[in-house]
This record gives sequence, structure tokens and C-alpha cells, in this order.
Amino acid sequence: MKHRVIFLETIALSDAQLDSICRIKMEAWHYPIEEQKDWIKKNNLPNDIHVLLYEGIELVAYLFATKVTVTWDSNTVTATGIGNVVVDPKHRGEGLGYELLARFQSAVAKSGLALLLCKPGVVGFYQKCKWELYSGEVTCCGQPLTCNCMSINGKELSLAPKIELNRMF
Repeated sequence: MKHRVIFLETIALSDAQLDSICRIKMEAWHYPIEEQKDWIKKNNLPNDIHVLLYEGIELVAYLFATKVTVTWDSNTVTATGIGNVVVDPKHRGEGLGYELLARFQSAVAKSGLALLLCKPGVVGFYQKCKWELYSGEVTCCGQPLTCNCMSINGKELSLAPKIELNRMF
């Protein structure tokens, strides 16, 4: 079945779309829907991007992206930070996560550095999607992060022993 993909800024999300996003996020992060909504309202910027992948009228996969400042050595760049790549459990194993990332990468990430933070168990999936594992230290607002950092278009980043992010995503 052909999938429909919609790119929306936070400010443009309808209440129904926000509800669908929160329901699909609840599958990965077990917080009540109202807590999910509150988190989005408090932590998402108005121009952050939400990528919604539909099968018919059903939201089956979701990706969140924001701008983040990355600093290493004497370099500071703005990158796209990817978070919340989620596929509805009923549709896992169908390649929807790969499709969602591929559509996002062709539309947005090809134009510059993109990062994502992930748990060790999903590194292999992201590597299959052409993301590269960063081996150095990652900090955010001066605090070390314990998750993995992966990048696209990050060749200059790969040599840096440490990177600093200005916000979580």
C-alpha cells in the first residue's frame, strides 16, 4: 500500500494530529496521553518538524525533528536533531521506519548535518539507514550523555573527540 507523508511544524498541528502522535508515542514511551501532550507543548518549538506517515487514515509511523547547535573544537554549526522515530507495533517489520527516515533524509537531512540520539539496541537499524555511529563523547549543556549519537553528513564531526549539544531532542 502506498503511504502518505506529511511534514508539519508544531504550530500547524491539529488537535487530532497531536492526539494521533501521542497515541503512537505511548507505544514506545509509556506515559498517559495528557503527559505526552504536555511534554510536546513544553519542549517542542513552534517551527520544529513532525513527519507523519499514514496508511489510509491511520498514522503508522512518526518522526520528530528540531534544530540543534553542535559545537566541537572551534566549530559551531546548526544541525537537524532527529527524535521519536516510532512505528505502530502492528506495523513493525514492514519497513516503515526505513521509509520514514528515507523520506525525511531526502527532503531535509541531505542539506546538512543531521544527528540522532538512540539506545544501543537500535544502532544496527540506523546503520542500515545510512547513519554513522559517532565514537566520541557527547554532552548536552555540559552534562555527559549515555546514549549513542549517530549522524548523516557528519564527516568533519567524526574526527572530533567530543561534541556539545545546546538542547536535547
